[in-house]
Formats: sequence, C-alpha cells, structure tokens
Amino acid sequence: MTATTRLLSLLLLAALVTACGGEKDSRNAVPPTAGATALEAVPAGENLLAVSAGASVVVSPGEYGPKWTVANVLDGDPATGWASAEGTITAQSIVIEHPEKIRLDTVVIDTSQIDGDGRGASSVTLEVSDLNRNGAFQKIADIALQPKARQAFSIQQPVPGRWLKITVHGNHGDPGFVELMDVAGYGEKLTNILGQPSLVSFSAGATVIRKPSEHNREWSALLMIDENPESGWGSKEGELGGHETVIALPERTEISHVIFDTGSIDGNGRGAKDVTVEVSDSNAFAGFQSIASVSLDDRRDHQVFAVSNTIPGRWVKLTVNNNNGAKDRTELMEFRAVGAQVSATPFRDVSGTYATEYGDMHLRQEGTFVSGCYEHDEGLIIGGVEGRVMKLSWRESNDEVGPAIMVFSPDGKRLNGLWWFEGREAEKPGFWDADRIADEVGKCWHWSGDMSADIIRDLEEFGRARVYGINFDVDSDVIKDESKPTLDKIASIMKLRPKWKMTVEGHTDATGGAEYNLGLSERRAQAVVRYLESQGIDLSRLTAVGLGMSQPVTSNDTPLGQSQNRRVELKKE
Repeated sequence: MTATTRLLSLLLLAALVTACGGEKDSRNAVPPTAGATALEAVPAGENLLAVSAGASVVVSPGEYGPKWTVANVLDGDPATGWASAEGTITAQSIVIEHPEKIRLDTVVIDTSQIDGDGRGASSVTLEVSDLNRNGAFQKIADIALQPKARQAFSIQQPVPGRWLKITVHGNHGDPGFVELMDVAGYGEKLTNILGQPSLVSFSAGATVIRKPSEHNREWSALLMIDENPESGWGSKEGELGGHETVIALPERTEISHVIFDTGSIDGNGRGAKDVTVEVSDSNAFAGFQSIASVSLDDRRDHQVFAVSNTIPGRWVKLTVNNNNGAKDRTELMEFRAVGAQVSATPFRDVSGTYATEYGDMHLRQEGTFVSGCYEHDEGLIIGGVEGRVMKLSWRESNDEVGPAIMVFSPDGKRLNGLWWFEGREAEKPGFWDADRIADEVGKCWHWSGDMSADIIRDLEEFGRARVYGINFDVDSDVIKDESKPTLDKIASIMKLRPKWKMTVEGHTDATGGAEYNLGLSERRAQAVVRYLESQGIDLSRLTAVGLGMSQPVTSNDTPLGQSQNRRVELKKE
C-alpha cells in the first residue's frame, strides 16, 4: 500500500467514526478558562464562603446521599464534599448566600480528595447576584479544572453581591458521579449588617409587650430578642401560624435590615417560614405599616433581608404565619434588626415598688446607681441603670448570688428580666418580670434603704462590691455625667471609713481584643480614681487596676453578656 493510499484510508476511518457517534463525550469537555487567572498559591485572609463567615447553601442540586450533601463544600474540609445523584453529571447548580454584600476577587476549588478517578468537576461557571437567590445572575468566570487538585483563581472583574451560583458542567470521565469537595472565596465585605447592634434586642432596651402563644416558659418570646441563636420562641402544640409578637423599642427607630435565625430549632420543619414585620409610631395596638414580608429557610441562621419601606416607629410587630412543614409546633430562635435610632428620650427615675413573682421589689435610684430589696429569701439588689436597661447583682439569705438584667417598658410600668446563678451563667436564665404598683420606694425589713450602706455591706462582708452605675462613653474613658452621683457615693464612703484603702478595677467585654481592652479598662479605672481624688480622697488610698476582658461574670458570646461584663468593681485592701 502506497503512502497516499494509507493516508486516504486513515481519513476514511476517521470520517466513519465520527458518523457513527464518535463525537467527544460532554463529560470530558473542558472549556477554556475565561474571566479568571490561575494562581500558584491560595491567598491568606478570611474565607468569606465558610459557614463560620455566615455563608450557607440555599439552592442545592441532587445529592448522592447524606454523607455527600452540598453543605460539605463550605466546611473547609477537603476530605468531605458533594457528589451528584448517580448518573447526573452535567448542569448541576449550587447557590451560596452570604449575609453581607461581598466582592470576591479570588476563588479556590478543591477536588483533591474525590472518591474515584474521573469524578472531579472538570469545569464550572461562576455567577453573582445582588437581587436574590433565583435570578439576575451575572457571569464572572468560566473555569477549567484539573483532575484531583486544589486550584486558586483570581477573578479578573469582580462583581459585588450576596449570592454566588456555581454551575458544574461535567467531570473528567466517570459515567456515574461528579464530585466537588470544597469551595472557598476571598475578597472584601462591602456591608457589615451582622456587625451592627440589634435595635430590637433586650440588651438595647427593647422588650416584648405582646406575646404569642408559647410552648412553655423555656420557649418564651422574650428569648427571640436575647441575641442568643440557641434559645428562642416556640408555639403551643398544634398552633402553627398567626402568631403576633409586639416589641417596644427604647427609642424611635428606622430599621434598614431584619435578620432571622432558625439554625437551632428543636425539630425539622418547625422553623418559622412566612413572616411579616410591621412598624408603628402610634402605639402597641394600631398604626402598623409593613416594612418586610419574608420567607425563611428551615434550620439556617443569618437570614438577612433589606426592608421594603423605611418607616420610623417605636413598636415592631412580628407575625409568624406558618412553618416549614412540621405538624406539631412552630419555632423562631432569633429576630434582630439594624438601622438607626432617631430620638433620644430621657428615661424616668426607676425608684418605686414593683410586684414580682418573688414578692414585692423595692428600688431606689440615685444618678445611675440602684439598690433595693425583694421579699423572697431576704433578697438584696445592687446595680445601675443605663437608658432603659438595669444591670443588677442579687444576693439572698441562703448565700445564693448572681447577675440579672432587666428592661423597662416605654412607660416605665413594666419590667422584663432575666437572672442567673453566679458561676452558672451558661445555663438557661430564669425570668424576673415585674409591674410597677407604687411610686413610693417602700422597704423590706432586711434592707436599710441607704445606698451607701449597701456598698459598705458588700465591702465589709465580701471585700468587694460590683458597681454597675458607672457608665462611660463608648470605647472611651470619659465618665458620663449621669454616673457622677454614684461616684459621689463612693467618695462619701471613703470619708466615712478613713482607714480604708481601695482598688478600683476596670472590666470590659471581649470586643476589640485583649490588648486593647486591657488598656481601656486601665484608663477607665484611672478616670474613676481621678474623680475620687477631685472629691477629696487622698491618692495614697486609691489604686487603679485594669483587668480588661480577663474576668467576665458571664459569657461574652452575646451582647447581653457583654453588657454585664462592662463594669467597675471596688476591692477593699
């Protein structure tokens, strides 16, 4: 056979193969990378697509089984990942939602530990949306992937948004499955919604004044605003929808975003689904206008929604219309809202008598300092007021002690409170609610009514006194004017006990880091010492010590705990 004949035979064979279906299998097609550039190393910094950063999968493709769920691609572990349903190789889309608007400039895709040769994703398309999980996506890159590799890519034209869609187009030849082990993203947060304080929280001075049905007291509606996503509200058995909760805000407020947590619900399908948020500037019963109607996922935290209307108001109504399919009850673990307070209203003196489940409680306020008593087990109270929030230490005749925090309703007639045992603050709190029944302070037989005597008692019996009535400007050692009557009390005690020497301890929460807080607490303690010196107390009797965040009285995991940890303590030498 001549060379020409041989060449013609080969060309004829190739044509026959093509005609008989010899076209290349789409599973093996790897389109070229476009819109991204391969990098040699993975960048440093926060992985914005990690669960710990608030990211979550909100649209899932088919999955092989419970050990191969798509949520695994966000866990940071390349040994666990997602596998498609058997035989489904192409056009598999995953949508990842972030609670903040982000701009990704680098993505990392890992197929290094797939469960079989040829199963690793061969190419993906990346798209971003800032509208919702279902539409308006803008392509940012097509990426070709090598088999069994961890690969980083720089995005040439990053697009800001909250939703990232990853479409897997095929694998490297396996006919059964396509697998993707891990996805990471690096770049910039463009908003900080989760980092803002919740204006509807208990620690901010908000309180629940109209409750829905409750499964029991451990599932109180008050726990929806305690900023702890592991505690929350649950309905009575069989009452699945139509639940209204009204929250009284400490100030007139404009809400920009609402946030919901359902990650720690007590049963699949129980998470609240369709929820309406309304605001009123009139009262707790009328004048409500809708600012958001949202649909929530089951078992997912950090569900963030921008409001449709920015309406100033003092009351928020939350209506839970249904759940995600459970037949027994409905649950919502946390509700938060951010925005801006547009008023600053001075609050009335809290002195008076209150009816509580622990007997009548008698409070006396001077400046920001509060002391008092209650009838149960000869209870005594010492603490301070900041806005509508009252932070207390309580002590009973059986030597049980602990912290408490209470919030006043806007008219000052109602108190909602939570209390803990000292050293057991990680346990669920008890409830301490009260109704104002008289403006007169009244008295208990075991309480002198003298605020200075209360501090002296603690210093003499225990060698120290926790003082919550000394307030500072935020991130500052400037003492607020309202705190000076409390400091004057301390100065008067030092004059009554001229032989006493005192250490002033400054304590902070854990925000800002250990080094920063140590310096801040030292400066605050020194500011108290300077004030006492200005009132005639010799500096030789005073020592300032900053302890920063090293000695919390409760967990710093929530703003509620943080507020209790910010304090001044006096230690008698």
